[in-house]
Amino acid sequence: MKKLANISKIALLLCVKISINFFTCTTYAESTNESTVISGGITGQVIDPVDNEKIPYATIALFKADTESLINGTITDDEGEFILERVPEGEYFMEVNFLGYNKEVINDIFISSEAGGLNLGKITLERAFETLEGVEVSAERSALEYRLDRRVVNIDRNLQAAGGTVVEALENLPSIQTDAEGNILLRGSSSYTVLIDGRPSPLSGSEALRQIPAGAVEQVEIITNPSARYDPDGSAGIINIIMKKEYQNGFNGLVNMSAGSTWKRSGDFSFNYRRNRLNYFFSGRYAERPRNTSSELFNEIDFDNNTRLLHQYSARIENNDPYAISGGIDYHINDKNVLTFTGEYGHWGWGIDMDSDVNEEYNSTGLFINKHTLTEGKMGGNYLNGRLNFDHKSSNDNKWESSLFVSTWDGNNTLFVNETTLDDSGQSELFSNKHRTGLKADNYEVRFRSDFSKSFSETSKFEAGYQYRLKDETGSFRLYNFIESSDNWIENMDFHNNVLYIRHIHSLYGTYSGELAGFQYQGGLRAEYTDRKLSSDKDYLYDKLDFFPTVHITRQLPNNQQLQTSYSRRINRPEMWSLNPSPSYMDNYMMEVGNPELVPQITNSYELNYMWFNKVGFLSAEAYYRHNKNSFTTDLTLQQDGRMRITNINLGSSLAYGVELSSNLTLSEYFNTFLSANLYNYTIDNEYISENIDNSMFRSDFTLNANIMPIKNTRLQVTGFYRSPSVTHQGRASGFYGVNLALNQDFMERQLSVTLSVRDVFKTMAYSFEATGQESKTNYTYNMEQQVFMLSLRYRINNYQNNRHREDVAPQGGGGMF
Repeated sequence: MKKLANISKIALLLCVKISINFFTCTTYAESTNESTVISGGITGQVIDPVDNEKIPYATIALFKADTESLINGTITDDEGEFILERVPEGEYFMEVNFLGYNKEVINDIFISSEAGGLNLGKITLERAFETLEGVEVSAERSALEYRLDRRVVNIDRNLQAAGGTVVEALENLPSIQTDAEGNILLRGSSSYTVLIDGRPSPLSGSEALRQIPAGAVEQVEIITNPSARYDPDGSAGIINIIMKKEYQNGFNGLVNMSAGSTWKRSGDFSFNYRRNRLNYFFSGRYAERPRNTSSELFNEIDFDNNTRLLHQYSARIENNDPYAISGGIDYHINDKNVLTFTGEYGHWGWGIDMDSDVNEEYNSTGLFINKHTLTEGKMGGNYLNGRLNFDHKSSNDNKWESSLFVSTWDGNNTLFVNETTLDDSGQSELFSNKHRTGLKADNYEVRFRSDFSKSFSETSKFEAGYQYRLKDETGSFRLYNFIESSDNWIENMDFHNNVLYIRHIHSLYGTYSGELAGFQYQGGLRAEYTDRKLSSDKDYLYDKLDFFPTVHITRQLPNNQQLQTSYSRRINRPEMWSLNPSPSYMDNYMMEVGNPELVPQITNSYELNYMWFNKVGFLSAEAYYRHNKNSFTTDLTLQQDGRMRITNINLGSSLAYGVELSSNLTLSEYFNTFLSANLYNYTIDNEYISENIDNSMFRSDFTLNANIMPIKNTRLQVTGFYRSPSVTHQGRASGFYGVNLALNQDFMERQLSVTLSVRDVFKTMAYSFEATGQESKTNYTYNMEQQVFMLSLRYRINNYQNNRHREDVAPQGGGGMF
């Protein structure tokens, strides 16, 4: 109760601060109306003169010339444009700021009632440079940027990610948590959508993030409350991966290589060539990332008037081995029309080799059994996708975009288990039980979308679009037992099943954005009709029309402060294998069964955010409330044969609410720090179990990231984090913490960069889970790989830059569709 009281106090203080700022801003506007003639607005656009790129989210501050007092302020939008409305008559000067650029001061700004509004045109910001012993070193961008509706992570600034995957790049950021097995959670949820350059990934969740090397990524966008133009899939929001692609004329490229402990190695490259209206890009990546982990299981099961005590210790090697090649062409037909084709072929894979010692004890009979189990598993497949995109922009800034996306992939999951029963001494083999399973899935996906946007003024815009999605998936499961007497593998027809899954989704959306009384707003509505068929032992049909409203409101406050609030309704749809009712045999202790009665999870998400930007960084406070109906969870049930049955169920509901506090401060040219705290309560209303148990827990997650620059071209990064215990519908999981270090050194005028890193310095990355089911108790401990060392090299060809230019995922994907 004390912790909940502390959250209430934090939320109250936040509301008081917001109210004061709102009152101050409103009072100023009212006094201006009464005392001064309002002449109109000041507009302009902020650009980088080097590549003529627009600069979004630059800070605009307007000052009175005689008193130097701040009169008004705002930030630029995605097009680098801004507008200051309701400016009184008088003489002013303006300051334009953006991180990594020199401040630009515009003097002699005169506003009069006769002249009306004033357009300053294009305002150029020069990149900040500091000359050290004849060498120019450009100012560095922040590792994390807050924008109007998303957080943007600049991967190059995270040294811990060097040589790793996007998982390592995200794991210590606001709204992101990592569980013990290295899976990324977005505000505690694994239900989020992964996009790559605004289009869907062949894989989902952490599996998609593990396949992508951090060195090939320019930025990662985290969007927790997307608008109606985005697909509503994923209750927690969207993680969009923006791959590196250069737009400068000529040939340039980037090469990354890394190696680490337990024979980790990876490499990737990105090459680009632009000439006149044609831009060619090509990239590739390959990795082998084995991990040494271990686990320990204690299980107590009561059945048939007998109690079985099971103790299992397992040492395992897990490995990810993805590779991919991709390329494309941008053809700028003219200044208003662009045609783009991209394609990618790749392989995704995960494998495990596990060595387990198992002890079984039966209390009623005194029977004691020793077993030794070898398990070899491999999951992977190949994928191929292509996209054709046409963009048209009219002279009046209206836009029309259409895309066709086709993807196909195949997956194979094989598992071999050799279970040997030993004598009482645990030395001699009595007999063995071997089996192997094969799971195969083929997936075909098509997406077509068309979008239109019309601007009515500089502050109002209407967007609308249509999308069609087809997902056609087939799967099969086979179990084979080894018969020693005949030395043959025999298929077990009790576990033979085939499944067919076809889903059609038609979507229509519309949004309108504008400005009213100093508030910027956007309202939207998305309608989706889903038609689904699952065929296994029989046909299971599902069709439904769903509506997904969204609202976003922003208010610019004095002194570079900003207030945002938003609402979205989202959905988490069950996939084929979670619906398939036919059982999949895992080992002698566990089996997995889908649940065809699963219904989609519906999420209502609310946010209230406050941000303050200043000369040394920013402070932010985000209050959120997320209610899930029909939440998915994993359920463990004891079968008559003593085997545990694993399936997915719908809970009654779950609720998460709290406050997320963040600060990014550059205290000197030698020191930068980022701090984040997520304080929230998570409650599960469990209607599935007859006892109707309510589980609730207060959680607190903390992150500290410090960058130290002791000498030129050298940077030391220290990262520490803590994840508090969590709750499930059947038990609780422990918390854990860790500390990582990384050292970076640049050579050859920053063309060559070398990074040495170590993860989990103090070997603290371990996790335990306790669960209570029907007539069973389980205690499980998982030890992650500890003290991982990595050495990474990066080489830039022709000064390859992380260009800010990108195709925005919202319009590009018809609302995040592609």
